[in-house]
Amino acid sequence: MRIYALFLLGWAGMFSTALAAPALYSTGPGEASAYIRFVNLTSQPVSLGAAEQVLEGMQASDFQTVTSGKALGGVIRSGEQSLLLQDSLPEGAFLTVAIVESQGSLSMSRFLDEVSDFSAKRSSVSLYHAAPDCGLADVKVQGRDLRLVQGVAYGQVVRRQFNPAELNLEVVCAEQTSPIPVPSQGMLEPGERYSILLYQNAEGERSVQWIKDTMQK
Repeated sequence: MRIYALFLLGWAGMFSTALAAPALYSTGPGEASAYIRFVNLTSQPVSLGAAEQVLEGMQASDFQTVTSGKALGGVIRSGEQSLLLQDSLPEGAFLTVAIVESQGSLSMSRFLDEVSDFSAKRSSVSLYHAAPDCGLADVKVQGRDLRLVQGVAYGQVVRRQFNPAELNLEVVCAEQTSPIPVPSQGMLEPGERYSILLYQNAEGERSVQWIKDTMQK
């Protein structure tokens, strides 16, 4: 499989949320696009690519446009540990690579979100399930038996659209242990996409990370 060196050397631009960065790939007329982002769910910074660019702990990158159907590759490092990413994305897909740590060991979870619909008048919330001992997981409104997303299995992502609202959300695992509150997100905006990442931290405790999906400009 051919690995594009530009991806390894240029990851720095993918993780800047304050400044616009140059595109890593040319996706000119006639080339189909896909999208990729990285989320560091560990408490430590990780370096990305041969240039050792850093993504801080509990930080997410914007989605970066890539050409679908072409091989992508890169190295993720934290301390003495490293992970190798090799992938190829279908047209229109959104790939989230979540970096997690369990008992001192670094790993990554790959979530492919193939968006099939969009409404400029509705909000969209997804649940990414990266907590292996949770079983099926739901997203519900706190204090109400109203479930926005239901029955998400480990390693899967499920997205739902609904009318914009200001909601206090929580994630519930199948065995009905204590729900996990989602950090306050305020008023959801029409036409915007949001993600909830369910994972286990380095101590094995379940936690969630709330992300507003953004595209690199």
